[in-house]
Amino acid sequence: MKNNIPLVVLSTVVATLLLVFIVLSLTKEKNLVSNLIQTKPPVTISGEIDFNGITPDHGTLVLKAKPADKEGSMQTIVTDISPSDKAHWSWSQAESGINYQLQAELELNGQSIAKSNIKTVTAPANHETLTINLTKDELVKYSKDGFQDLLVSNVSGAIDLNGYIPANSKIVILAKANTDTDYTTVADNVTATDGQTWQWTNATYGTGYDIKAILESDGNDIGESPVISVTAPASNEFLRIVSAAKQPAPQPQTTKISGTIDLNGPVADNSTILVLQKKPSEQTYQVINRYSANDGQYWEWDNAISGVEYEITAALQVNDNNTATANAITVTAPANNETLTINTGVNLPTPSSQPKVLNCGNENGNQWPVSINYPGISNATMYWIQIGTQPGFNDVYNQMVSSQNGSDKSVTVNVNDQSYYYTRYAYADCDNCTQSQDYSNFSNTLQFHCGNNPSPDNNQYTGYICDSSSHSCQLSTDDNATYSFTNAGLAQCQRSCGPFPLVR
Repeated sequence: MKNNIPLVVLSTVVATLLLVFIVLSLTKEKNLVSNLIQTKPPVTISGEIDFNGITPDHGTLVLKAKPADKEGSMQTIVTDISPSDKAHWSWSQAESGINYQLQAELELNGQSIAKSNIKTVTAPANHETLTINLTKDELVKYSKDGFQDLLVSNVSGAIDLNGYIPANSKIVILAKANTDTDYTTVADNVTATDGQTWQWTNATYGTGYDIKAILESDGNDIGESPVISVTAPASNEFLRIVSAAKQPAPQPQTTKISGTIDLNGPVADNSTILVLQKKPSEQTYQVINRYSANDGQYWEWDNAISGVEYEITAALQVNDNNTATANAITVTAPANNETLTINTGVNLPTPSSQPKVLNCGNENGNQWPVSINYPGISNATMYWIQIGTQPGFNDVYNQMVSSQNGSDKSVTVNVNDQSYYYTRYAYADCDNCTQSQDYSNFSNTLQFHCGNNPSPDNNQYTGYICDSSSHSCQLSTDDNATYSFTNAGLAQCQRSCGPFPLVR
């Protein structure tokens, strides 16, 4: 019996080792299968360069990227892109469903001398534009060979005009150097039609400019575009104007709003896109139509009222459940070529706070210099601020302004005594964004006034109520509105309506 013990032990050891080998083999095979299942084929992100300013003789463009949720510097992913306007670029090694930050850089003599805005997209994605402005001063710092210093050059583009346009209207183009404070007229009597081209033939070569367009009718300003920043020479620059003019009675005319879907990122099977609309003063969206979930999908709504402003958005859905949403765009009917951008992995939530009036200042000639605060939003790099004489209007103030690390932003404008005004804001997480689809949906609208209460005939609203679903204060026409129709009533509503009501 004693002689058999070593044999039994040896058999046990061999059996144990064999079992371990089998388990490890199965585990390895399982892991291999798992890795094969998880491995995704690479997808493509592509677009073009909006190149403005001086083109260096020996420069080259490179494209850099990094996952948006990762720390660290960007890595070069595409090289040898031509430093020219509308130059195409494509990266074919992106991972589907990953959010990437993209940036183009202009390199000269081994140094980076200009960078584009940073853009966040979900792979796969197409038609993504990165803008670079190269001034003469920047080129002089790095160029060893010099360049042809022309005295003048052109800046040109087109007008994206929305809304009702009265007869005899015209568009005026204004510009100023980045270092100046006052604008001057650089193109006058531009025809007030959608898609109309404009040109400034006397810009200084290699100089950076701020440019905007004003829509005029009978000597009055009825619309203003956001400011764009470009370096001469530049082309294909769009200035977007929404007319504040109302179509005269008697009978409103139905018209069309149309555009396309820019769909980026992976899309689940059985997905559809629901396009929706509402007026800025309304709380809920109405369905326009449901479409196939395809990049470049055309959409249209032929029951809009001419001269009326609408907010249009889209939702990517599976079984009627939202999986991603587009940032809302604001247009005035009629309008076309409007793009709704959906990044399936990127979502900018609507600002959770309303603007707040800080103070009305001191009255001067029946006007008040009111200061308004727009609460900061984490990761915001730009704010789009609108102030108007009606909900959703921007006839008093309409600017896209930079943010300092997502901090609060304050704006001061002059408003008339005994008049109601309305303000709201949106935000973006890209640098120097000028396209409405780059911004979040607008916040809830704040109504305010300075000085004496406006006449009741000036407005149909009677006070404020608390919307418990969004923890925000909404205007009401109910005679029994909870809070009075004054700045004090609004302040009281805001103190009581938040997710954690403030005690005063």
